[in-house]
Amino acid sequence: MEAIGRQLQQARERLGLSLEEVERATRIRLHHLQALERGDLAALPSPVQARGFLRNYADFLGMDSDGLLLEFAESLRANQRKRAAPRPYIEPATRPSVQVRGRRWRWFSLDLLISAAVILAIFALLVWGINRAVISLESREPAQNAASLLRASPTASP
Repeated sequence: MEAIGRQLQQARERLGLSLEEVERATRIRLHHLQALERGDLAALPSPVQARGFLRNYADFLGMDSDGLLLEFAESLRANQRKRAAPRPYIEPATRPSVQVRGRRWRWFSLDLLISAAVILAIFALLVWGINRAVISLESREPAQNAASLLRASPTASP
C-alpha cells in the first residue's frame, strides 16, 4: 500500500497540486488523502471506502485507477494472509488441581424456593376452597330437607 501512496503523491506533485486543492476538487477529506499517500489502511474508514477514495483520487490525477485498485486488492490479501498465518500452539500452564469447596446443595436455588412456595400456596388455596364448598353444601342440605317436608304434607296443622 505504501507504493501506491508514493505513486499518488508523485503524481500530485508533478501536477503541482496541494492536498487542500485536491480535497476541494475531489471532496475527499484531507486526513483521508494523507492516509492514502502514507499507505495507512488503518486510518481509512473501511476497505470499501478506501477503494472509492483511491479510484476518485487516481482518476482526478489522471492515473490508471484500475491498476492501482488491483495493487490495493493484492495488498489487502497480503495483510489478510499475515493475520491468518497459523500461530504456534502454546500449551497453557498447568495449575495444581485444587478441590474447590462449593455449595453442598447445588440443586437448591432461589428460583426453586420461590417455585415451591407458589405451588404450596396454590395447593393450600385449592384445599381451602374445596373445604368451603363442602361446608356450604352440607349446610344447604338440612334446609332443603325441611322445605321438602313442608311441601310434602297434605294437611296443615292448626
